[in-house]
Amino acid sequence: MAPSTVHDGGEEKRPLSYYHDLRKSGANYQSTIGSQIQEIDLPASETNETIRLMHIAQLIPQRSVGFYPYYDGTGFLALKHFNERSNVVVPDLSDRLQDCNLYLTMKTSTTGFNALIASKKLYSYFSRDATLETPHPAAISGGLMSSTSRALATLGGTYGIPQVSSGSTSAVLDDKSIAPLFGRTITTNKGTAEASVLYMKTLGVTHFGMIYAQDEFGLSFQSDMTKAASRHGLDYYLVGIERGSDESIHDALILMKQSERRHIYAILQEGTIPAVLGEAYNTGLVGDDYAWYLPSIPHVDFLFDRVEQFGYAEAVRGAAAINVEKDAHPAFQQAIISAVQNDTEFQSYFLKAHAEQPTVYASFNWTSTRPVFSEYSYTQYDAVMSLGIAACQAKNNHFTGKELFESFKNTSFQGASGFVAFDAETGTRDIRTLKYQVDNIVVDKKRSTSTHAAFKMARSAVVDLTADTTVKVSKPFIFHDNTNRVPKSLPKIVFEKNLIPTGVLTLGYVLSGALMLSCIMLAAWVHKYREKEVIRTSQPMFLHLILFGVFLMALSIVFNSLQEPVSSTILEAACMATPWLFFTGFATSFSAIFVKIRRLNMVIGQSMLMHRADVKIRAVLGPFLTTILINVIFLTVWTVVNPLTWTRVEVKSYDLFGRNVETFGACRGQDPGRATSRVVLSCLVALNFVAVSCVTHQAYLTRDMPSQFKESFYLFLCLAILLEAFLLGVPILFMVGSRPTAAFTVQSLLVAAICIAIMLTMFVPKLRITRTRRRHTGWGEYMAAQRKVKTDATKRSDERRDFLAISTQPDGVSESRFNGSSAFLSLNSVKSLRFFWTVRNGGSDSGGGSGELADAKPSSLPDSTKSSNCRVEGTGQDDRRAVLSSVAYTASSVAQLRANIALKDSARKLDARSDEESRSTAPVYLPSSISQLRASIARKESTKNVTENEPRKRKSVTFI
Repeated sequence: MAPSTVHDGGEEKRPLSYYHDLRKSGANYQSTIGSQIQEIDLPASETNETIRLMHIAQLIPQRSVGFYPYYDGTGFLALKHFNERSNVVVPDLSDRLQDCNLYLTMKTSTTGFNALIASKKLYSYFSRDATLETPHPAAISGGLMSSTSRALATLGGTYGIPQVSSGSTSAVLDDKSIAPLFGRTITTNKGTAEASVLYMKTLGVTHFGMIYAQDEFGLSFQSDMTKAASRHGLDYYLVGIERGSDESIHDALILMKQSERRHIYAILQEGTIPAVLGEAYNTGLVGDDYAWYLPSIPHVDFLFDRVEQFGYAEAVRGAAAINVEKDAHPAFQQAIISAVQNDTEFQSYFLKAHAEQPTVYASFNWTSTRPVFSEYSYTQYDAVMSLGIAACQAKNNHFTGKELFESFKNTSFQGASGFVAFDAETGTRDIRTLKYQVDNIVVDKKRSTSTHAAFKMARSAVVDLTADTTVKVSKPFIFHDNTNRVPKSLPKIVFEKNLIPTGVLTLGYVLSGALMLSCIMLAAWVHKYREKEVIRTSQPMFLHLILFGVFLMALSIVFNSLQEPVSSTILEAACMATPWLFFTGFATSFSAIFVKIRRLNMVIGQSMLMHRADVKIRAVLGPFLTTILINVIFLTVWTVVNPLTWTRVEVKSYDLFGRNVETFGACRGQDPGRATSRVVLSCLVALNFVAVSCVTHQAYLTRDMPSQFKESFYLFLCLAILLEAFLLGVPILFMVGSRPTAAFTVQSLLVAAICIAIMLTMFVPKLRITRTRRRHTGWGEYMAAQRKVKTDATKRSDERRDFLAISTQPDGVSESRFNGSSAFLSLNSVKSLRFFWTVRNGGSDSGGGSGELADAKPSSLPDSTKSSNCRVEGTGQDDRRAVLSSVAYTASSVAQLRANIALKDSARKLDARSDEESRSTAPVYLPSSISQLRASIARKESTKNVTENEPRKRKSVTFI
């Protein structure tokens, strides 16, 4: 047996292997049923005292790489300090254990990350007889994986022994029906989840994705994480993977890619991390726009092969590892390093404890190997220490496993991982006793080579959950792009602005340009042919005003087409310019039409009363100016009170994150519900509707005038086109209000329809008349009038008729004068007359003869008469009076009696012409109805030598 030594407190201490060797000495011991504590009386030659031994089974994964050697060694360091009552890590340990005679022995076995292996090993301990040398364990330390711990806790509960884990964080283990005697020196995933969410919230993260293993650890951690995220208002997306299934990993990462999350939280077992991160690189989930959080990754320095592990290396670069704070007790690190590197006694005992796996650390060089610590190194120390302290605080010397667990739950001390305290119900470490650190995985340039990439962990922040929850950032976090720029939580919103396509804008510009160019050309045409009869009778000034109004309406299409990227200032101005141009142009056009027709009706009304007409322009401008002024007033009120502004209106179209991704630009009023805009717009529509109605009424009054005056047919055609456009276009416009392309198309076509309707009906007939090569443009009206006269005469055959004495002469046209007046009748085609009568004067020059009525049918007339011109014939003054007194037109109505045409004062003599020339002479009609009477035209006398290719000019009615 090794000699005794003295520790730094002055008391005698024994070698580390002393109690282990004591079990092999064959000394007598006492134990009680239900307790695994052996009580031994030491030889009198030593201290003559009685001690108690408690055996602990340490079941953890064992490896000779990474943090595992030091993680494994910390449990034995705790055993060493407990047996020596050393205050190196636990400051008051010697005082706590001053009256305690209990000492610890421990044997370790590997679990191989496998619950079945761990269960078999525990079962093997209890399947043998309990002796001093091969005792049954009184407690279990370990179970790094939650799945392993659940199996051990269930089996340990059956044997009635407690288990204290240093790394199992599943909340399921708090269920005492599953793990009745389970405790742990680490918090559940709830603490890590709380710290992770708080840190992400500090970074400004609002949405993140969560990949978790579909095992006990992953499901439990995922539950805690979702609760913490919901509590702090973070949105999450879940994707589970089956451990060991490459296909499941690939499918899960594809789903995560489709979710468009940029911050990814990976809840994975250590063995699954390389496969998942490597596939994440291949899937495109690794890069400057992504940030990975790895809560379960061990705190180690990484060294990756640049070829075989390139994807894994790229994934961990700039990642965050969130775990329990590791540097809580610097003295602990120095103690474990000194023990494993310099204390040969510790090394010897450590290897004896691993006798079942002698090859694990056979070639491990403790001196030259760089020490690597994980958070589990701290909690494993505290797990062994807490069992020892709980055993000393137990009420009975020969306590049972249940009594030990009750004592454990009431234990608290200052350990390697900080202040250690447990939940009195579950035995899980209190979340308020731990701090969490966020480590930034960055490239270690010193250790990196051409073939390997080295990474190290640099502390970036500490999340303190002990008192007031705080996040203390000690160093800026370096992300994958080697900057401090935090990746956006969500992808950039790609807005669908619903801009009007170039093709549709081109259509609008073509329509507008064509209409404005047509207005300019028609205005030039009106000016050029202003002396033409058809233009003079249509009053050129008002034709110009009509074209100006159409020009303004066509121009409104251009302003209505403006959109981004045009500056907001221009768009604001265009919003109000569009209604200004349209309504002002519409009012100008229709007011000009109204005034033009109104002036004509005033002239005709005066002529019916046989008064000289003197209707000046200023006499009819009142309605024109009034209509324009009222439109301007309403538009001004609209502009001042609630002008239209360019606004982006959201469409109910959302992405995966509930963000609106579609808008359209529109001119909207600023008041809620756009009440002002709607009221003013309604007033403008009503006002212009009244103006159109007045135009319609004035046009109706001209329905019986000759074509060179009346425009009712064409105006009604214009109104019919406008009505059809309104009935079809307005409902469509309401339906496509939120679709700018369709709305602009419909609006442009409506404006174009109005402009075309006005120009088509007001100007095309005039163009046709001025360009026709026919001179006798009134022949159709004459024939229609003659047919009407014949019909009326047939119906009233019983009435007395007076006939105009006329005669024909075959040698052409002759002339007769009556008191300074003359009548000239030109019948271009006597053949077209169904009948006519001849009255000849049978008296002498004194006029004493009596008239004789002779009925002559056209067939009985001389051949020369059938195609000759007719003249009134008389010789002397008395003959003229007799003939004049006998002249009477068909007196079928008072209106026709008033229709006597004032004969011209004089008529020039006409040279004899050929029959063909005589037939080409322009006619002067006898009016046959009241409408023709109103429109009787005084014509100029014919010029000589008029040819077929050079039409004769005639003077139109002029307004004085």
